[in-house]
Amino acid sequence: MMHGALAEPLHGMLFDQFAMAAQAAISGLGLALLPEFLIQGEIARGDLVKALDMPMQSTERYYLAWPANRSAYPPLVAFREWIVQEAQAERADGENSVVRLPL
Repeated sequence: MMHGALAEPLHGMLFDQFAMAAQAAISGLGLALLPEFLIQGEIARGDLVKALDMPMQSTERYYLAWPANRSAYPPLVAFREWIVQEAQAERADGENSVVRLPL
């Protein structure tokens, strides 16, 4: 049992790195669930195609955290501003998996 539900045994190959999963899919060994930003080149070349043209919501998120006494540290401020701009640009392009929280 896993999380209160019966779990079927896994069959087939499992990869712990995105690059290996992408290469396996390119080689015709099956499908791979991959973040699009990591395989943009492969998609552009036609090595990989999207199985579904839908965004995927993930329960995993990334958080930028820092000590309270370093919030005005210039490199941190510059990085924080840059990453927020990038997230907003992705969101403006229709990527709805990025949400900006107040800093």
